[in-house]
This record gives sequence, C-alpha cells and structure tokens, in this order.
Amino acid sequence: DDGGRARARACLGVLTQLTTCAYHDLIPQLDADQIASFLVMSEFDPAWMALCNAMMTPSDSDATATAVITSLCQSLHAGLLDPNHSPAVVTGLIAIVRKSCDTLRIVRQELLQPLLLAVKSPPSELITLLTLLAKVEFQPDGGKAATCEDEFVNMCQGLLTPLLSPKSDLCSSALTALSMLLIVAPTQVHSFIAQSERLSCLLDLATSSESDLREKATQVLALASSDTSIRKAIIEADFSFIFFDALSSTNPSASAYSCLALSKLAGTDSTLNKTILSDPDLIDAVCFAIQNPTTQAVAFEALMYLSVYSPTKTALAGDAARLRQVLTSTPGQPYALAHIIASFATSSDDLRFDSQVDSDTEKMKALAAKGVPGSEKGIDLTAAAGSADEIAQVRLVLIESGAASVLSNIVENSSPELQTVQLHTTIAKALLRLSSCPTGSGRLVADGALKSLVNIALTDRESRPETLLYDASLAVARICIRMNPALVGDRVLGALPKLLLEFLESALHEMHEYEALLALTNVASLDEETRERILSLNGWQKLTSCLSSANSKIQVAALEAMTNLIACKAGFNRLSVNGEQDVKIFALFARAGESDRELCAALAGLAMMSTDPKLAKLIMTADGLKIAKAAKSRSTNPDVHARASALVNNLIRTPVESR
Repeated sequence: DDGGRARARACLGVLTQLTTCAYHDLIPQLDADQIASFLVMSEFDPAWMALCNAMMTPSDSDATATAVITSLCQSLHAGLLDPNHSPAVVTGLIAIVRKSCDTLRIVRQELLQPLLLAVKSPPSELITLLTLLAKVEFQPDGGKAATCEDEFVNMCQGLLTPLLSPKSDLCSSALTALSMLLIVAPTQVHSFIAQSERLSCLLDLATSSESDLREKATQVLALASSDTSIRKAIIEADFSFIFFDALSSTNPSASAYSCLALSKLAGTDSTLNKTILSDPDLIDAVCFAIQNPTTQAVAFEALMYLSVYSPTKTALAGDAARLRQVLTSTPGQPYALAHIIASFATSSDDLRFDSQVDSDTEKMKALAAKGVPGSEKGIDLTAAAGSADEIAQVRLVLIESGAASVLSNIVENSSPELQTVQLHTTIAKALLRLSSCPTGSGRLVADGALKSLVNIALTDRESRPETLLYDASLAVARICIRMNPALVGDRVLGALPKLLLEFLESALHEMHEYEALLALTNVASLDEETRERILSLNGWQKLTSCLSSANSKIQVAALEAMTNLIACKAGFNRLSVNGEQDVKIFALFARAGESDRELCAALAGLAMMSTDPKLAKLIMTADGLKIAKAAKSRSTNPDVHARASALVNNLIRTPVESR
C-alpha cells in the first residue's frame, strides 16, 4: 500500500547512503534470488536497481551479477517490452553490466533482440548500453578483455537483415536499430550497409510511400554517408535527390538528417558540390534545425562539414541576424561551434601560409569537416576555403555578431569536464583567425577574447601541446598590436610582457616574430610600470638580439620597441651604467637608415637618451649632430625632422663639460 511503499522508500534512502560510505560492510548482502525479487516487486524502479547493484559484495560481484541477470532474463525481457518500464531496465542494465563484464555475454545472447527492436528508452541511454555490449567481452579463461565489435555487429546483422524490407512489420524498428549501431560501431556497420543488395534496399526504402520508413531510411543513409564507398554509390545511382526532397520535410528529424547527408556528399563530387552549396534551402534547413533541441546536434554536424566552403561562409555572413542566431543558440554544442567559427574565419591564404600546410589542411578536414575523404573528383579544401578578401569580411561580421564573446563565455563559464585540451585548441585557433581582422582588436578585447587567450596560454603550460600555446600566443600578439592597452584589466596586462617575450623567442615565422615586436611596442607604450616589467624579464637583451635579423622590418620593429623602453627610470639607469654599446647601435641605424620609419625609431631613441648628460656625451662622441643633420637632408618626412631637431636641441643644451 501507499504507506508501506513510503516507508520502504525511506529505508531505501538510508541504505543507498550507507552503500557509499564506510558502513557498507554492515549491510546484509543479498543473494541473486533476493535481488531478483526486489527488482520484480519494484517494477524495475531505478532507485531499487541502483541499490541492489551497490549491495553486491565487491569480492563476489561478478558471480552475483551474473546470477541476477540469469535469473532475471525473462522478467527483464518483459520489462524491456513495456514502455513504462524499459527506461528503468536499461538504466539498471548499464550499471550492472559496467560492474560485471561476465554479464555482457548473457545480455547479448538473451536481450539483444528486444534492446534493438522494442525498447522505448531515451536513445542516449540505449546507445550507451549497446556501446558497452559492443566493446568488450569477459574471457572465461580469465584472460584480458578483448574487443568484439565484429562479433557484436554480426549478431545484430543476423537479427536485422531479414527485417530490412517494407513487407516486414519490424522494418521501422530495424532501421532505428541500424541508426543506433552506426553510432556504436560505425566501421563494421558501414561494411554491412555498403553491400550492394543491402544499400539498394535502403535506397528503395528511402523512396517508400510510407513516410515513417522513408524518413528512417534517410537517417540511416545520412549517418552511413561518412563512408566514401557509400557516398560514391549514392551519387552513381543518382539518388541524391532523396535528400534534396527531404529538406522541406515537415518532420524536423528528416530535414536535419538530409542536411547532414548533403553536407557529406558535397565533399565527394565537384559538380554535386556546386549544386548543393548553391541551394538556398540547405542553409535555411540547417539554421532551422539548429533552433530545435532534438535536431541541434545533427544540424551542427552538418554545418561543421559545410563550414569549410566559402559559399556557406558568405551566405551566413550576408545574413548577420541569422548568424547571431546560430552563435547564440548552442549551449550544448561548444566544441562544434568553436570548429565552425574557426572554419568560417579561415581563408585559403591562411592555410597556404602555414609552414605545415599539408598537416593544417588535414586538420581542417578532420576537425572542421570530420575528416570526409575526397574521391577521384574530390574537393580541394584549401582552395574552397575562400580568398583573403572574402574571409576578411566574414571575420568582421563574426566579430560584430559576437563570435568572440561566445567563445570567451565557453572558456570562462563551461563546466570543468568540458574544458578539454581539444576544446581549448579549437577555441585558440578560432580566436587566432579572428585576430587577423585589422579593425577588430577593440571588440575582441571588450568581448573577453584577450582574457580567455591569456587564460588558455597560462593554464597547465607543461601539459599543453605546443600548437595550442603557439596559436594562443600568436592571437594575443595580434590583438595587442592594435588595441588600447589602457582598456585591458590589470591581471591580463600583467601577464602580457612575459607571454609576448616568450613568444618572440619561439616564433616559427619571421612574420610572427615581427607581430610579437609590434605587440611589445604597443604594450610598452602604456606606462612606466609596464616598461619596467619588460626590462626585468630581460626584454632589452631579447630585443637587441632581433637587431641582427636579416629582415629589415624585424630590425626596425625591435628598434621601436627598444625606444619605448628607454622612457622609464629603469631604462635610463641601465643605459647610464653601460649604455655605450646601445648608443652606438642607435647611432648606426640613424646614420644608415634607408626608410623614414627606421630613421624615426633611431632618432627618437637618441633624442630620449640625449636628455641624460652622460648619454648625451656618448652621443656627441658618436657624431650625433652630424647624424641629425644628415637625416634631415636625406628625408622630407616631418616626423624625421621633428626627432632630429629634438636631438640637436638636447645636445646643444648639454653642459660644455659633459660634451
């Protein structure tokens, strides 16, 4: 009765707590018959199943679990067929199977058919259980667990093959099972589906007059299209029309899976690629599916495939409202969203510029497009990414639509289990691409991108892959070039000198070295405290070493950064003690400078040094007056003239005894 059940549940709560603490041994252990009795009486209540699972003795858990499953198979079979009980039975089986490997064999032999064809349980739970059944099997001789996906899929095929016919009453259930198996053991199921007779059957079902069979067959084919041979067969049979037709389906799932199928087919055939990417209904359907929680994951997978193509990028960038809708409607898809933003913001030039262009291209295939391999008429993903001019506009729209804010929120607010190296690597790549936008630095700082990048770059550096740290540091440098340092928080600002100096030393490209120098110059312009922090990190010596570069742009950028460092007490103190060599370096660049920028940097440094009598004497010795006069005669630039005049005035005002 109700009162007895209430008291039983109260006892259940106490017992459940005891099983998780030191008093576990005080609880009387249940034998298999008692556990079976409890489970049947409770109508497979999840709480009772959890308690019974916990009360199995650790030393005898395998034997107890096996005995329970064996004695319960008939009841469990009935429970799986009952829509009211099947979710609880599946949950309990997951717990017991995880605890005892030996139960896998029994469950697979006795319960596989109802699990595949009759269970009305949340798909995620059922897929979890099927995955456990597919991965390992306990060896009777006590050997190690061995993978047995082939054996598992063979068992499933034996059950499903006779049912894959429109004449079968269980055809719909068989198609649902096949969809789940494509997630559980994709490689083996691809081989099963790729057989010509079976694929032909699925294509026929996808054109069936029965909407349920048609939509479920479309879903199976969409999932199976990750396999190259299956995609080729669909294209050669000229059956891609079934997916175009289903785009406008009133069934959200059918429309979403059609988007997924077409996005995969687009990477296989160049002619079909143009047809798919030019269809306006495709982007409409993808964006609509993203708004639906039940189809969001499928839609994002489709958009991950499509995001490597410039037509997709420009289509969404041309509709800022829809783009913002996509960016802000994805609480459960942070990883996919970061990949999509990274792909959208990547141009062909970006891929070609990388010194490891081949690996970067493969990375874009594997990460942004889930590794769809090309056929004989496959697509060149580097060329398909879009020109620099096209992607520059896409980046600007992404930034204005809040892409950086979305990525920063993922870093700052996602749960710890989501904060993986893989996710951070993708976010760093996405923010790196966005940081290339010349007018976006202010918005990137305001949206938290700089803060997130610094957090990524400074967290567990020893365990982070070099590519992650490099991308994050390069993105930091690019943002720092054009930002206003006064608008950056103290914690982030305090971390920048060390981060930028380390990146300067590790830069793999001259362009990246140059960007690090420009970033240091801008950061050093903020205040004396920042300049002194850079000097305390051996910044002067690191900048001086860049003057020996064969690249004149790097030389000038280093000279500009050094000039900014002079304007602080620590800088003057250092030069006063041992600045003769530094004076000679600046004098050399001022004397031999070929560009106005080089002359401005060298003369500005000498002008600031000349305010100190001791340094002014060294400059006079180095023919500072002649250098200033020569610079004015070589250049008509007003900035050069202003700095040369300042140098002359300071030297003239120097006391005679110091000259």
